[in-house]
Amino acid sequence: GLYESAAEGDGVSGANGYSSLPVSEDSDVAALRSRQKYLSRLKALNKEHHTSEPAALERFVDSQLFQAFMGALIAANAVVMGLETDLPDPPLWDMLEHVFLLAFLVELCAKCYLQGWKYLSWTNHDLCWNVFDSIIVGLGVCDIIMESCLDRQKDGMSTLFRIIRLLRIMRLFRLVKFLKQLYLLAFGFIDAVQAIFWVSALMSVGLYVCAII
Repeated sequence: GLYESAAEGDGVSGANGYSSLPVSEDSDVAALRSRQKYLSRLKALNKEHHTSEPAALERFVDSQLFQAFMGALIAANAVVMGLETDLPDPPLWDMLEHVFLLAFLVELCAKCYLQGWKYLSWTNHDLCWNVFDSIIVGLGVCDIIMESCLDRQKDGMSTLFRIIRLLRIMRLFRLVKFLKQLYLLAFGFIDAVQAIFWVSALMSVGLYVCAII
């Protein structure tokens, strides 16, 4: 009787104690899984938030509206440079030139931010244009820095400033990139020059052989 009562007591305590453990473990596992799902969802939302901004900026930079706007800025800059040559007295030209340079600098920084090191990578099909844009914008920035730090009235400095200012006209070549017809015509001209070069080389070899004979 004593052993039976003790066994019954152990069974009761086991039923009350150990039967509640699986329920507690299940609740802990469920809470842990719920927390993991919440954290994974939060990370996904955070990643989506961080990747949505560069994607939107990339779509805006690559859009036809932005390309047309930059082409209009280049054309307007060319008109301003022509007016500055004929009418050099008004001080408005320097301010307009700084505005154009700021717009081109913002475009260059946006492309560098979106593409990173690939902006000047050999695998980039726009490498030549990217190098060209970087050189033109860099010359404009150097022009402003030198103008603020050096005396442009000296003979050597005035010649250097004049050369840098003349190099700004190279921005017009960027219109070739925005206009498909000019782009095809320019590359056709380059192919024609290459063909003329090889024809000239072949004719030179032929004439050299005939001269020896």
